[in-house]
Order: sequence, then structure tokens, then C-alpha cells
Amino acid sequence: MLWLGMDAQRSLREYVDRLEHACRAQNVRIDEQRARIQELEIENQRLIDWIMGDANAHTALQAVYNNPNSSEANRVKAAAAAINYEQGKVRDEPPVLELKAWMPLSELVPIRMKRDLELEAEQAPLRGKRSEPSLPSMDLLPKPNGNDTSG
Repeated sequence: MLWLGMDAQRSLREYVDRLEHACRAQNVRIDEQRARIQELEIENQRLIDWIMGDANAHTALQAVYNNPNSSEANRVKAAAAAINYEQGKVRDEPPVLELKAWMPLSELVPIRMKRDLELEAEQAPLRGKRSEPSLPSMDLLPKPNGNDTSG
């Protein structure tokens, strides 16, 4: 080791201290710059999402009320503003199909029954049955007193 005089050692020590101070200051500045870069990357992504149509007022409101760092008042306001977009209002909507009877049921039933009897009469010879339609047996109909036993 070289022997240096006291003034030279003191001068060297001051120089090292200045370098260490400069390194610490540079590290602090580098950390600040890294934090700023991260903020800008987040902002950049937000703008890209907005340009691409992935972000809108609703997603902004969701970001506020989902952010645990937001104040409770801001979270409540954002949730209240967003609820109309998340749950639609109940409205009276017209029916999708407008179904209208082309004929009253009281007129349609006899026509359909007549057509059913005609079809049955047409198909009876094919099945080997008699061609006249028949009514159900009286034994199959319920009794006037409401039960099936005679009495």
C-alpha cells in the first residue's frame, strides 16, 4: 500500500464520499424514473384500450369501484353510476310476436271437429273399420254424482 500524506488521504476520502453521494443520488433518481416509466406504461395501455374500443365510461367506473385504494365515497358513487349499465331497467316491452286469432275459438272448434270426423270416415275403410264415426261409450263418461261407482 502506498503511503500518502494526511492531506492526500483526506482529499482521497472526500473524493470517495462525493462519489458515494453521487451514486446514492443517481440510484434515487433511477428509482424515480422507473416509477415514472411504469406510470406512463399504464397510461399508454389505458389510451390504447380506449382507442381500440376496449375502454369506455363503464369500464372507468368499474376501475374506480373495484380499486381498494379509492375512497369509500368514490367507490359508492362509481358503483351507483355504473349500476344502470350492469342491470338493465325493467320496462314494458311489446311482445316479440303479435299473435292474433283469425277466427274465434267458438267457431273454430266445430269446424275442426267436423274435419276430424271427415278424416276418420275417409281412413276407416283403410283400417277395416266402419265408416261412421262413433261417440265414446256412456260407460267411459263420469257419473253425475262425481264418482265412477253406481249408487
